[in-house]
Amino acid sequence: MTKKILNKRNEKARRVFDSHIHIHFEFDRSVEQAKELGLNYSPQGLIKDMKRHNIEKALIMGTFSNKYARDFAQKYAPHFLAAATLNPVSINPKEFDFVKSCLSNKEFSGIKMYPGYIKFYPYEKKCDRIYKLAMKYDVPVVFHSGDPAFPGAPVKYCHPIHLDDVACKFPDLKIIIAHLGFPWITDTMEVIIKNPNAYSDISGLFAGGESPYKEKMKARLRTKIEDIVYSGGGDKLLFGTDYALASHDEYIKFAKGLKISSEDLDKLLFSNAAKLFPLK
Repeated sequence: MTKKILNKRNEKARRVFDSHIHIHFEFDRSVEQAKELGLNYSPQGLIKDMKRHNIEKALIMGTFSNKYARDFAQKYAPHFLAAATLNPVSINPKEFDFVKSCLSNKEFSGIKMYPGYIKFYPYEKKCDRIYKLAMKYDVPVVFHSGDPAFPGAPVKYCHPIHLDDVACKFPDLKIIIAHLGFPWITDTMEVIIKNPNAYSDISGLFAGGESPYKEKMKARLRTKIEDIVYSGGGDKLLFGTDYALASHDEYIKFAKGLKISSEDLDKLLFSNAAKLFPLK
């Protein structure tokens, strides 16, 4: 009985770093998703949810406004780190300089890029300026990868295999493939295990709503993640939710259901991300 109680306590005490959160509190699609899950989709609701699940840090994405993301992370410190967003197809000089200034002041901890939504391949030369900026300030670049979930966003730009070219060309660039490149998880596995500078987060693999085969799908997803760990990729995986696509409660339970060692689970939930994004 004592051992069971200790195990339960240890489970509750696990530190968590959510490497993929969106703060689209006024974006209709996100608001509707959160409402369906019964989430209090607000800064206060998010922070309360993080405390409940022992989430020490979360990386927020500056999808619509870099200034908003920067200011949000500062206002609600110490809960958040912020990733800026830059568009390589049409780089705004003022926005680029703003991001550069924030990086130099350690106000951004990463850069997010959106192949597919913004139509470009990650290996195109026009992206190099952004990669060099990230390397200068030693921050990772997070790439949306896999299903873009919008009909107008071409899938061809989102394949994780394109990031192998980037990893080879810029071995000092820290690359994070978001969403395990779903549905191309096996390709993502090859890219992150082959390249010392490539990682992947497990965010956004399923939505929080109900669907007929959801639990069977989650079981298959767990098997694929376990394959990555068993193949030597335990140091390359980051926990993330894609909040508010899914709740922290469901996603942490999903991660804790993996058949991996306690050490590898701790790496996934916290320590791998803490190494890439040093805690302030």
